[in-house]
Amino acid sequence: ASSDNPYLIIIEPGNYDVGSISFQMKEYVDIQGSGENTTIISGNISSTDSPYKGVVIGSDNSEIRFLTVKNTGSGAHVIAICNSGSSPDIIHVTAESNGGSFSHGILNNYASPHLIHVTATASGNSSCFGVFNKNSQTKMLNVIAKASNGNSCYGIFNESSSPEMNMVTSEAFDCEDCYGVYNNSSSPIMVDVNTKGSNGNDENYGIYN
Repeated sequence: ASSDNPYLIIIEPGNYDVGSISFQMKEYVDIQGSGENTTIISGNISSTDSPYKGVVIGSDNSEIRFLTVKNTGSGAHVIAICNSGSSPDIIHVTAESNGGSFSHGILNNYASPHLIHVTATASGNSSCFGVFNKNSQTKMLNVIAKASNGNSCYGIFNESSSPEMNMVTSEAFDCEDCYGVYNNSSSPIMVDVNTKGSNGNDENYGIYN
């Protein structure tokens, strides 16, 4: 595949279990499922630290759409979709992660992906992040991000990042500390954002700067 010779892979309905080996996207190869409720890529993948690994690992100049990605692994960092130094387009995708010490629906690390009509959820044992933007300029449109049932939960966590958030719903609930959107050394653009932290045993914030 190349810019002059792009490819499209269409995945039929079913649950495709990649086990402990990440599904690595490639440049100029788009991945299209048969619908978020019918095509599922699942796995039980964890990483201790950078380089982070997810069930799906993104790539530049590529797109993934119309499917669900689930990570049911245990360990330190349990990530459904990981974009580390890569910036794919993610469209009409559900990303789910649960069971890790640090569970991430989508982790963007030094990346600038486009998230459009995306649902990202995380639950786990300690810290949970629907979407984690680290040193990233993510563009988010029509995104739902939720985190729950951990110690510290963040619908969206922005660290040293400047994402553009438009028509976003971000929630954290049923944990010790709940943050809808947490901005740490970050300057996001937030337009039409609905955010809340609720049912926390200690702290509840819609937006924490």
